[in-house]
Amino acid sequence: MAIVGKLTRTGVPSWWEDLLPIYGRFAKGDAELALVQVRAPKVTFQITVPEKPKKVLLDDSARILRAVPTKEPVSAVP
Repeated sequence: MAIVGKLTRTGVPSWWEDLLPIYGRFAKGDAELALVQVRAPKVTFQITVPEKPKKVLLDDSARILRAVPTKEPVSAVP
């Protein structure tokens, strides 16, 4: 079985890269399925899994997709 997904990112510079963890929720619990390399504004991925998950989760632990409060603006370095 394969999981096919499309990711679209906005609000970051064009040079920005991430490794986005993809999890599956199965009857026996959650499992990290893959780290998807995101180097472009739109990315398509495919992950082979042994069984159909109940749910697919993107960055369930908020390692990447989170707001980080700052007091001063962060300068971008290309």
